[in-house]
Amino acid sequence: MTVVSVDLVNPESSERPAYEPLEPGVYTLRITNRLEVKPSQNPSSDGINHGRVEVILVEEETGKTIKDYIPMSPKMKWKLNQFTKAAGVTEVEPDKVDLDDFQDQVVTAEVGQESYARNDGTTGLSNKIRNYIYE
Repeated sequence: MTVVSVDLVNPESSERPAYEPLEPGVYTLRITNRLEVKPSQNPSSDGINHGRVEVILVEEETGKTIKDYIPMSPKMKWKLNQFTKAAGVTEVEPDKVDLDDFQDQVVTAEVGQESYARNDGTTGLSNKIRNYIYE
Protein backbone atom coordinates (compact mmCIF):
# COMPACT_ATOMS: atom_id res chain seq x y z
CA MET A 1 0.00 0.00 0.00
CA THR A 2 1.24 3.50 -0.86
CA VAL A 3 0.07 6.42 1.31
CA VAL A 4 0.30 10.03 0.11
CA SER A 5 -0.59 13.35 1.71
CA VAL A 6 -3.72 15.24 0.53
CA ASP A 7 -5.48 18.40 1.71
CA LEU A 8 -9.25 18.21 1.22
CA VAL A 9 -10.06 20.95 3.73
CA ASN A 10 -8.65 24.06 2.02
CA PRO A 11 -10.53 24.94 -1.21
CA GLU A 12 -7.45 26.56 -2.77
CA SER A 13 -5.54 23.29 -2.46
CA SER A 14 -7.61 21.93 -5.37
CA GLU A 15 -6.85 24.84 -7.71
CA ARG A 16 -4.09 24.57 -10.28
CA PRO A 17 -1.36 27.09 -9.48
CA ALA A 18 -0.73 29.73 -12.13
CA TYR A 19 2.16 28.79 -14.41
CA GLU A 20 4.61 31.49 -15.39
CA PRO A 21 6.94 30.46 -18.22
CA LEU A 22 10.53 31.62 -18.43
CA GLU A 23 11.02 34.93 -20.20
CA PRO A 24 12.48 34.55 -23.71
CA GLY A 25 16.27 34.37 -23.58
CA VAL A 26 19.30 32.11 -23.40
CA TYR A 27 19.35 29.64 -20.50
CA THR A 28 21.49 26.86 -19.09
CA LEU A 29 19.34 23.74 -18.75
CA ARG A 30 19.94 20.26 -17.33
CA ILE A 31 18.63 17.15 -19.11
CA THR A 32 16.75 15.22 -16.43
CA ASN A 33 15.21 12.25 -18.20
CA ARG A 34 16.48 9.09 -19.86
CA LEU A 35 16.15 9.68 -23.60
CA GLU A 36 14.51 7.13 -25.85
CA VAL A 37 12.88 7.15 -29.27
CA LYS A 38 9.09 6.89 -29.05
CA PRO A 39 6.46 6.98 -31.80
CA SER A 40 5.57 10.48 -33.01
CA GLN A 41 2.02 11.73 -32.71
CA ASN A 42 2.02 12.41 -36.45
CA PRO A 43 4.03 10.91 -39.30
CA SER A 44 6.51 13.16 -41.10
CA SER A 45 5.87 14.62 -44.54
CA ASP A 46 7.17 11.42 -46.15
CA GLY A 47 4.35 9.46 -44.45
CA ILE A 48 6.71 7.52 -42.18
CA ASN A 49 6.61 7.63 -38.38
CA HIS A 50 10.32 8.06 -37.66
CA GLY A 51 9.66 8.64 -33.98
CA ARG A 52 10.81 11.41 -31.68
CA VAL A 53 12.83 11.89 -28.54
CA GLU A 54 11.21 13.68 -25.61
CA VAL A 55 13.70 15.78 -23.66
CA ILE A 56 12.87 17.13 -20.20
CA LEU A 57 15.03 20.11 -19.30
CA VAL A 58 15.20 21.99 -16.00
CA GLU A 59 16.41 25.56 -15.62
CA GLU A 60 18.29 25.14 -12.37
CA GLU A 61 17.99 28.69 -11.02
CA THR A 62 14.16 28.70 -11.11
CA GLY A 63 13.46 24.97 -11.25
CA LYS A 64 11.16 25.49 -14.23
CA THR A 65 10.76 22.54 -16.57
CA ILE A 66 10.66 22.66 -20.37
CA LYS A 67 9.81 19.71 -22.61
CA ASP A 68 11.30 19.54 -26.07
CA TYR A 69 10.65 17.00 -28.79
CA ILE A 70 13.34 16.11 -31.29
CA PRO A 71 11.90 14.42 -34.39
CA MET A 72 14.00 11.62 -35.85
CA SER A 73 12.99 12.36 -39.45
CA PRO A 74 15.78 13.08 -41.96
CA LYS A 75 14.55 16.68 -42.43
CA MET A 76 14.94 17.37 -38.70
CA LYS A 77 18.43 15.86 -38.29
CA TRP A 78 19.77 19.41 -37.81
CA LYS A 79 17.99 19.62 -34.45
CA LEU A 80 19.52 16.38 -33.16
CA ASN A 81 22.92 17.63 -34.37
CA GLN A 82 22.49 20.94 -32.46
CA PHE A 83 21.34 19.07 -29.34
CA THR A 84 24.28 16.62 -29.49
CA LYS A 85 26.84 19.41 -29.87
CA ALA A 86 25.24 21.55 -27.13
CA ALA A 87 25.31 18.60 -24.71
CA GLY A 88 28.99 18.03 -25.39
CA VAL A 89 28.40 14.44 -26.46
CA THR A 90 31.38 13.62 -28.65
CA GLU A 91 31.54 9.83 -28.43
CA VAL A 92 29.64 9.10 -31.61
CA GLU A 93 30.00 6.53 -34.33
CA PRO A 94 29.27 7.65 -37.88
CA ASP A 95 25.58 8.63 -37.90
CA LYS A 96 24.95 7.09 -34.44
CA VAL A 97 24.84 8.36 -30.86
CA ASP A 98 23.98 6.59 -27.60
CA LEU A 99 21.01 8.40 -26.04
CA ASP A 100 22.13 7.29 -22.55
CA ASP A 101 25.10 9.68 -22.91
CA PHE A 102 22.76 12.68 -22.63
CA GLN A 103 21.25 12.05 -19.20
CA ASP A 104 22.21 14.73 -16.66
CA GLN A 105 24.16 16.75 -19.25
CA VAL A 106 23.87 20.55 -19.28
CA VAL A 107 22.96 22.44 -22.46
CA THR A 108 22.59 26.08 -23.39
CA ALA A 109 19.48 26.92 -25.36
CA GLU A 110 17.56 29.84 -26.75
CA VAL A 111 14.14 29.66 -25.10
CA GLY A 112 11.05 31.37 -26.50
CA GLN A 113 7.38 31.48 -25.61
CA GLU A 114 4.43 30.03 -27.48
CA SER A 115 0.71 30.48 -26.88
CA TYR A 116 -1.66 27.52 -26.78
CA ALA A 117 -5.37 26.90 -26.21
CA ARG A 118 -6.17 25.43 -22.80
CA ASN A 119 -8.95 22.87 -22.33
CA ASP A 120 -11.14 25.55 -20.70
CA GLY A 121 -10.93 27.75 -23.84
CA THR A 122 -8.49 30.31 -22.42
CA THR A 123 -5.04 30.96 -23.83
CA GLY A 124 -1.88 30.00 -22.00
CA LEU A 125 1.84 30.52 -22.55
CA SER A 126 4.48 27.81 -22.57
CA ASN A 127 8.18 27.72 -23.29
CA LYS A 128 9.66 26.39 -26.51
CA ILE A 129 13.28 25.63 -27.35
CA ARG A 130 14.17 27.73 -30.40
CA ASN A 131 17.78 26.55 -30.80
CA TYR A 132 20.43 24.66 -28.89
CA ILE A 133 23.61 26.71 -28.64
CA TYR A 134 27.08 25.22 -29.03
CA GLU A 135 30.61 26.39 -29.85
